[in-house]
Amino acid sequence: MERELGSSDYPGMEKFYEDRHNTQNSLQILRQENRETVLVNALAFFLHPKRGGGFIDNKILKNILNKTGRIDVKPEELICITTEFPCFELVEGSVPEELNLNSNILRLDIFLEFQNYCVGIEAKIDASVYNDLSSYRKNVETRAKAGRGRDFDTLLLVRQDAKIETKEEWKEWEKITWEEITKGCKLDSGKDFKFRDSVSDLLEALKDIDCGKSNDLSENDLNTDRIDKIAKELYEFLNGKKDDLKSSRIKLWKGDKGLRHIIEPRVVVENHELNFKIDICVGFRGIQFVIFNIKNYDTGLYERICDKYRFYYWQDYEDVCEHYKRYIIGKKDGDDGYGPLRTNVLSVKEEDTIIIKINEEKLNEEVFKKTKELFGNLSNKC
Repeated sequence: MERELGSSDYPGMEKFYEDRHNTQNSLQILRQENRETVLVNALAFFLHPKRGGGFIDNKILKNILNKTGRIDVKPEELICITTEFPCFELVEGSVPEELNLNSNILRLDIFLEFQNYCVGIEAKIDASVYNDLSSYRKNVETRAKAGRGRDFDTLLLVRQDAKIETKEEWKEWEKITWEEITKGCKLDSGKDFKFRDSVSDLLEALKDIDCGKSNDLSENDLNTDRIDKIAKELYEFLNGKKDDLKSSRIKLWKGDKGLRHIIEPRVVVENHELNFKIDICVGFRGIQFVIFNIKNYDTGLYERICDKYRFYYWQDYEDVCEHYKRYIIGKKDGDDGYGPLRTNVLSVKEEDTIIIKINEEKLNEEVFKKTKELFGNLSNKC
């Protein structure tokens, strides 16, 4: 017998988001956890023995040397480290002359230069690699071979789940994951310094790239299959009513995995004549309607929604604050009339935003009717 959507599902989802937010590091709070430039600079801090490397017994540097098999090279032999190391794009395998302004300059994320060894590292946060790795490697070799003729290696730093296609010119690039590069890293308990907490948090941010909490919801025992089914049926129903809604596009959205993940799915409806779309959120408690500006803030739309509806500024479980141009519709009950309402909780949690109960008969028809009403009332032609 199929389990009914009940009170146990919604609190479980709230706890899931609460637990995730309680374990956020500072980069996640600042929404910089997927910015390659930020993470590369953090990594470079912990690579340098005279900077963050000294706080972690140079463990990241040791992990790199262990990966390349150069355990004979000592961290203290590092003589230079740079981010965004300039590389020249190769033409027929030759390195352009120095200061040739007609040459394209590429940037290698990290370059490590030891007394008798060099390492080039290209770091990736997403799964895509578009860089000219063959040119990068040739430039690393040119730097290494100048003078004493040092050995060198190149590493491609990626997530564990990255599906990087294999190309012939990449065969000399060994992969290393963020988990491998940060394995065993911990702050030296015997060293006391003023910004210890900040450094500890930054280190955890690097570890979280691969080792953070998973978005796998199975462990939370949430009945997501049921609302996924309802959302899919609603999507198919509204697609059949596309012409009545003057809709240019209807899509089912469940989040962009890796960057953002939502538990409760949404059916997104766009009207090709209007500068807004409607997110129909299919949640454990019921159906919610959110008005999104498609492009820029629209004063006319704001005035019309204030005249016709009670609403809250949209803030869901993943948003750090309310959105000034996204509006979640509330019921007409109460003494506050129409227009924006104040809330002490995330607006997504407000009970009066549940416009249609999930187990209501003819749910699809009721959602269609409400969607058509919203488009009609908020149209600039009304």
